[in-house]
Amino acid sequence: PVPYIVSRYHNRELLERILSRLKERHFDLMHIEGIHAAFYGEKAKETSKIPVTLRIVNLDSVDYRMLKSQKKNPLVKAFLSMEIWKLERYQKDISGKFDKVIMISESDKKQLLELNPEAKCEVVPAGVDSSFFKVDKVEERGNSVLWLGALGWRPNQDSFWWFYRDIVPLLVAQMPHVEITVVG
Repeated sequence: PVPYIVSRYHNRELLERILSRLKERHFDLMHIEGIHAAFYGEKAKETSKIPVTLRIVNLDSVDYRMLKSQKKNPLVKAFLSMEIWKLERYQKDISGKFDKVIMISESDKKQLLELNPEAKCEVVPAGVDSSFFKVDKVEERGNSVLWLGALGWRPNQDSFWWFYRDIVPLLVAQMPHVEITVVG
């Protein structure tokens, strides 16, 4: 009943260590980063009184719907349909078990509240403190393009392959000596 992208991170030894640590000493708060790790926060809530927050960077069911629309193989589409169904059920259920669910955007918050109107959501946008992280001098280089994105995340992989397939040929046609840097 648990989506694969969640169940693959279930680790009994890790869970036992977390629960043991919660018994050994007092913590003010437990923060869970990502739906894939929500299982650990759920178990902590069941065995202790610690407040637990869950940060959901994005709703995976939404990403899976987009992925399914791009696939042609009926077996892949069937698998994704089942995963979407499991993800929506899981996201609805798990989001109600936390003291606070932290989303990155109002759009994500709205989508989660459509699944579970009882979820206690807040939006904390991702970002960089540009007053702290200042670059004193930037060396500009002509004819250069940077593609930046974590390649462990499927939507970024899609973005990279689109960039490589559809954009790079246009760049090379306009600037034959273009320098393309990929950071992921």
